[in-house]
Amino acid sequence: MTRSNGSPHRLFIFGWDCADWTVIEEGWRRGMLPHLRAVQERGESGILMSTIPPVTAPAWTTFLTGKDPGEHGIFGFRTVDPSDYRPVMVPGGQRRSSTLFRQLDATGYRTCLVTVPWTYPPEALTGSAIVPGWDAPDESLESCYPAHVRAGLAKVVERVPRRSPRRSSAPRFLERQRQNVALRERICTHLIATTKPNVFMVVFPEPDQATHLFWGTTRVPESLLQAYQAVDDAMGRLISQFVKAEDRVLVLSDHGARPIHTYVHVGKVLLDAGFLAATSNGDRGVRVARGMKRSVWYRLPPPARKALLQRMPRSARRRASLVVRGTQVDWRRTRAFPSDQGPGLGVVINGRPQFPAGPVSASEYETVRQDVAALLRALTEPESGEPMFSDVLPREDVYEGPEVASAPDLLLVPAPGYGTEGGLDFTKRTSRVAIGGHRREGVFVANWGLGLGSVADIRDLLPRALDSCGFELRNLAESQRGESPEGYSKREAEEMETRLRELGYIE
Repeated sequence: MTRSNGSPHRLFIFGWDCADWTVIEEGWRRGMLPHLRAVQERGESGILMSTIPPVTAPAWTTFLTGKDPGEHGIFGFRTVDPSDYRPVMVPGGQRRSSTLFRQLDATGYRTCLVTVPWTYPPEALTGSAIVPGWDAPDESLESCYPAHVRAGLAKVVERVPRRSPRRSSAPRFLERQRQNVALRERICTHLIATTKPNVFMVVFPEPDQATHLFWGTTRVPESLLQAYQAVDDAMGRLISQFVKAEDRVLVLSDHGARPIHTYVHVGKVLLDAGFLAATSNGDRGVRVARGMKRSVWYRLPPPARKALLQRMPRSARRRASLVVRGTQVDWRRTRAFPSDQGPGLGVVINGRPQFPAGPVSASEYETVRQDVAALLRALTEPESGEPMFSDVLPREDVYEGPEVASAPDLLLVPAPGYGTEGGLDFTKRTSRVAIGGHRREGVFVANWGLGLGSVADIRDLLPRALDSCGFELRNLAESQRGESPEGYSKREAEEMETRLRELGYIE
């Protein structure tokens, strides 16, 4: 049985995925984003430090649990299967810690989550409504929980906006985003009115989508501001309709953003230094790949290349990728490799016990790890001499908790203007780009005093907000903390890889 809130406050949480102070302040200078400004003027705001790496999966999971990734076990979008080194998608339900929403539910509060990333499959909560975020495998209502919520939503909307609009001209892209924002707002309006939650949360992914597409230079583009404005408009209408004077509003981003001019291809760097080994066919594959890229692949328009890859079955797409990249790895001779064969935001030492086929022994592990770290720290831009990585950190210096052993052995912190991409692309060490990327410094804004100061950690924000509002949390038994589903089916994994590709996280 649900209970009424023990305090006079309800809490409304609005997530602006990838929102950054640089963009917000530029918007305010132009008289835009008035509803976010109104929240900020009533209370407290500051920089919200994200996880390392500052990406969606670990960041939102850390916010939801109030725990370090070393405790909840979500370190990225994908992990590596130790039996054959395949990348494996990781759904939110594989976290090893309960969310604070589950603890609220156990205490008897009503909660509602709308398109919050890494909430699929939804937790089986008694007094809650959950519409999973873009980690749900399709845009149908099937994953919404519970069944009566799903049935009610079916009368209001036909789908849940989870996929990023196809890349196109700015006016067309922004129009499709506005349609998705309107659809998300309708879902929120229906669920707030029908479930009357004590704690409500929605995440808008539109700032993140627009950042990757539009923010290629230091100047904040008008198109990015328009994406922010669409979210501000929707948030303002929801606040006007549902938030009372005594209620509390919290706005946050899971990480910040910045333009990137250079990608570092970590796999190629490790190959050149002898830490990653190609097969004998792999060396030839590199030469073939370069020729194919020049003569065939790059003569196709980018939309045609993307459409071709999206229409291929996963197995065919993987074979095509290996041919185009010349990416054939001799895993038995490889001592270190990128932790995710797409973004490559960490490095794994290929040794026992985690990787039985790996050549690195326990006695060699620390030496190899230190050598790889030294190699990456020493990488510099040839012309300017500036470092490409601000830091390369051992996992135990970043994380704490029982899941640390599952993290990449080294975490990479790119320098401003740099990113990592194409984890197993052997054709080049770096590539010039003009694209939006992530940084740790995100945003928090509240309409009351949280007492966190000007800089806060993302894992502290939700516990502090709930405590400040007077909510009581029930500690759960160890056996109740993790969902541990079997993971995605083959079809679901293919769909999720398509979404990561649409956002530019993998090729």
